[in-house]
Amino acid sequence: LQPSASLRMDEGAEEGARGLPHSARKTGPAIEFMETRTSGKAVNSSDQPQMKILLSGFDPFAGIAVNSSQAIVQEIGKRWKPSEAVHLTTDILPTEYGTAEDRIRTLIREIRPDVVLCLGVAESRSEISLERIALNMDDEGVPDNAGDVRVAQQIVDGPLAYRSTLPLEDIRNVLERHGIPV
Repeated sequence: LQPSASLRMDEGAEEGARGLPHSARKTGPAIEFMETRTSGKAVNSSDQPQMKILLSGFDPFAGIAVNSSQAIVQEIGKRWKPSEAVHLTTDILPTEYGTAEDRIRTLIREIRPDVVLCLGVAESRSEISLERIALNMDDEGVPDNAGDVRVAQQIVDGPLAYRSTLPLEDIRNVLERHGIPV
């Protein structure tokens, strides 16, 4: 199950609340980028609202003993220093199509995040991939943890693809500066 999306919630928040592609892949120092971008101004309840970020990963599946997306999300959650500028919510999704879909939709409706960052794993890749385009399609021959196989199934009604609105080049630069292959 290769995650495939990156979305920023803004005017499209209602559409996002109805359903999202499974996931978007970003990682640790990218959060540093967001902190530096948001912490330059004093932010409190009288100035501007706190930026809400939803960060998710997946539990192990298909014989993978440790899902690196889960490890990264948990580590970021441990290291995160709460601030008035950014509120971070982390969650580990079950690697089950239906359950993960329901869970991410529920989180989006409850939290109403400004940014949704979903991490995933692709065993064939040796570096982080920042995905510019998310396909609105489940397409994997390997069963999920519930035994469900989905091949060429559209996830939600809507466009076949979604373009990321995240500052991917800036995120790439931060990752490279930290020596992280991207």
